Amino acid sequence: MLFLAKIAIEKGIAGEESAVFVPSSEAYSPFGGFEGFYKFVTTSGLFIAHTHWSKVVLAAAVLLMVLATKSTFCGWICPFGALQEWTGAAGRALGLKRWVPPMWADKAARYFKYVVLVWATVEAGVAGTMVFRDVDPFHALAEPLTPGFAGSTVVLIITLLASTVVERPWCKYACPLGALIGLMGRFSLVKIERDAASCTSCGLCDRKCPMQVAVSKSYRIATTECNNCLICTEACPNGSLEPRLVGMRRQPELKMVGIGGKTHAA
Repeated sequence: MLFLAKIAIEKGIAGEESAVFVPSSEAYSPFGGFEGFYKFVTTSGLFIAHTHWSKVVLAAAVLLMVLATKSTFCGWICPFGALQEWTGAAGRALGLKRWVPPMWADKAARYFKYVVLVWATVEAGVAGTMVFRDVDPFHALAEPLTPGFAGSTVVLIITLLASTVVERPWCKYACPLGALIGLMGRFSLVKIERDAASCTSCGLCDRKCPMQVAVSKSYRIATTECNNCLICTEACPNGSLEPRLVGMRRQPELKMVGIGGKTHAA
């Protein structure tokens, strides 16, 4: 967030007619690298408008991060996720009651981000331009004083207002990058696992999860909705939840028992 604030201030001070070059916020948006991937491959290295190597490098870095640690980018790095978390905290401080949509509505609405993902990537490949940038709140957040982001500014305002009463609405329902990361996270080497032997099914992890994942109902949290924020692991009173390499089960604790002076598993 501090980095985005720095960009916004520099762009605002420099202005549109400045001779001093200030990189656009789009240079730091990893989704642009994925969005222009089709044209980059089919044209042997040509970029769509507003896309360049910085986005490709960021997209590759995010991909490697996802394969190694699932949706860590969403839970720990994404500035827009942090902003929604802060506005949610502000809403609670103002006494606003948190609203959870009915389960059927919430489940249906979560598919919308995949619709956005398909629309943004297909249209970018066909039209040769980043159609999503016109409604992307990331750009309005990073460059609030730059003209031409009216649509994205409206989306930003709606998202921030909604996040005062709904947990991370953009992440759950509309973010195409989050949708893509969630899908790729299926192949991640690290996932949160629950030790059924020590779990008391208290449900505290479910109540604390900002994405409303049913953590206590799974052995391995492989759902695309989990962003690996680790809030559930901190909330668990028994230490039953831990991020682990897939296939590396927790070893039983060892204790000394007086049988021939040997150590036996408890």
